[in-house]
Amino acid sequence: MRTPWIMDRVSASNQSQVRLERSLGLLREVWKVGRVTIRVDGEASDWPRLEMDESFALQARSDSVEVDAATVWGAMRALSRVAEMVDAGGRLPDANMKDAPRYAWRGLMLDPARRFLSIQALKRTLLGMWAYRLNILHLHLSDDQGLRLAIEGRTPPWPHYQRDELCELVTFAAELGIRVVPEIDLPSHATALLALCPELAKGQAPAAPSRAFGVHQAYVDCERTAVREAIARIIAELVGIFPDMYIHLGGDECEDYSQPDDFAEFLVDTASRHGKRVIFWDEALAANLPLEACVQAWRHPKFLSAARSQGHASILSAPYYLDLIFPPEVHHAFDPDADNKMAQAALLHHPSLAGVRAALEWYEVRTAPLADVFEGVETGPVLGGEACLWGELVGEDQLDTRLWSRMPAIASRLWSGQASVLPERAQTDAHLRRIAGIRVGADAWLETLDLSSLEREHFSVLLASLEPVKWYARLLGDAMIERIEDRIESAARPYSVDSPLDRPVDFVDPESQEALRFARAKDKREFAVRWRAQYPVIKKIAERMPQVREILPLSERLADLADVVSGHMTLAEFRQKHDQSPVAELNLALLSQLDGR
Repeated sequence: MRTPWIMDRVSASNQSQVRLERSLGLLREVWKVGRVTIRVDGEASDWPRLEMDESFALQARSDSVEVDAATVWGAMRALSRVAEMVDAGGRLPDANMKDAPRYAWRGLMLDPARRFLSIQALKRTLLGMWAYRLNILHLHLSDDQGLRLAIEGRTPPWPHYQRDELCELVTFAAELGIRVVPEIDLPSHATALLALCPELAKGQAPAAPSRAFGVHQAYVDCERTAVREAIARIIAELVGIFPDMYIHLGGDECEDYSQPDDFAEFLVDTASRHGKRVIFWDEALAANLPLEACVQAWRHPKFLSAARSQGHASILSAPYYLDLIFPPEVHHAFDPDADNKMAQAALLHHPSLAGVRAALEWYEVRTAPLADVFEGVETGPVLGGEACLWGELVGEDQLDTRLWSRMPAIASRLWSGQASVLPERAQTDAHLRRIAGIRVGADAWLETLDLSSLEREHFSVLLASLEPVKWYARLLGDAMIERIEDRIESAARPYSVDSPLDRPVDFVDPESQEALRFARAKDKREFAVRWRAQYPVIKKIAERMPQVREILPLSERLADLADVVSGHMTLAEFRQKHDQSPVAELNLALLSQLDGR
């Protein structure tokens, strides 16, 4: 028999009620008054899992909410939806709805291996995930630049998580209905692992984690029995921390190492003895992959079809790479269980990606045919999708903006499975700040600088008009062109672990909000006033701040665009005066808006 639960009378004796207390508390952050009644069938499982029922029905009135759900996990999603409906004034509109997710796997991968992220930052991210009904946090815990937990009785002498910290994080996530999936990358991306455990190395072990980015030639020796025994112990250690049914064991970018045919089978069998299933990146399809393995398609959407044709369960990530700085509508256009040919073609011709179009076309020609060698009827199930935010250029100060500027759009697609209207950025920004204290955009950084309020206002106008360069243009630098021209040997990457992330490009929004406002405005002339006014102020700031001095040419371009808008300069005259190439790895996003006028 189902008993109504009223928020102010939650009984701590019932496991499901205890599970809901955190979600109820988050709802109260935005909706201070009113009665919440929740009816749930049955007890919650100990941990959230792939098969959990997240469906719900709710009835909302200004002073009350009634939720019906088959499980506590569905009730959590209902409370998240109610919190999203509350307006800035704390008012709740009337609503009646039934809802359920299209995909069981609605994930996010973070990369603390390359740049360490604190437990506090991970918890803040989990709160944001609750707000948009994401249910999997995939932690990339090892790579060439870092291994973030102790293994084999050895504690890394660099920043890492304590075992009890990770256990507490998993519990915190479960209270939000979120699963935590760990990844130890094998046999490649292993420099840090081998620096801690040199006896696992194929050949000479590295002395320390790498400071450089890119593919490394440091591999775990998959053939030796002693190494496999150590890997089995490492898997057992992961299982003892992370209760989820899935663990991720990498398998990507083994470019100069031909691993034994039975290595993937060994990993799958070892995990299965603990009741676990293994996820691999899509390169593992070429490695005699056991049918029980799940494939994460990251190189191209066609690899999801390739995995399905071999009977594997699969997860789509290729179009959801947040570190590529694509606009939200590009990510939102892709659906895991769809053909996606039109979405892929649209990506290649999106106006904001014009500066990297040649690189995108090169990558398409180089990568897509690799998936075509796999043939067969696509019988493998599509679990869902997972966004990835790799950490080469994302530290803790960049995390919120790089992630939450576009993640709500992906979350919306994974929940509904439909090309619905994109969530409004102003609404998602405000909701995330209320729920989790997440601040999206450059304002938080501006507040750390020695600026007057007037200077901050004008600097904000400039930053809102800019966008970082797209795809891998920033991470690869000159190497992007050299890769396309097959001259990669001479190309050095411009960034490393030691590169500080303290320049305007590190804090600018991935999508120019000023350009969006300009596109929607009926009267464009009002923009000319502030674009013109920012230039003399930025010139003065640049005299004392080198990080501002590097973007002064963009400030001048923006001031001259004011003359274009007001009719004192033609766009042709503007282009004749100004070079259109990026400055300090930033572009003036408004140019594409003016081109379309």
